[in-house]
Amino acid sequence: MITETKSVQFDSISLDSGATLTPVEVAYETYGTLNDNKSNAILILHAFTGDAHAAGQDKETGNPGWWDNMIGPSKGFDTHKYFRNFIQRLERLPRYVRSRFR
Repeated sequence: MITETKSVQFDSISLDSGATLTPVEVAYETYGTLNDNKSNAILILHAFTGDAHAAGQDKETGNPGWWDNMIGPSKGFDTHKYFRNFIQRLERLPRYVRSRFR
């Protein structure tokens, strides 16, 4: 399975602390097909890896995803049954990016 990381841009995101980040780009990948009534969606958020590449072979680098043994046809998160949206949690931004917001 070849995957491509996509991103969405937000003008700003307000944090619980009262601080605001502007602009914010959030990387994500999707797997499987969303059904008509949208009842097969699973949102995966985590902070265990360094990027949003979860499964399959990355289109640009050829590297396998961090959760490749769990996401795909007939695996724990079966892409024949479920549609998955995988998002990297914001607090796991790379150190050089985090330091800009302190």
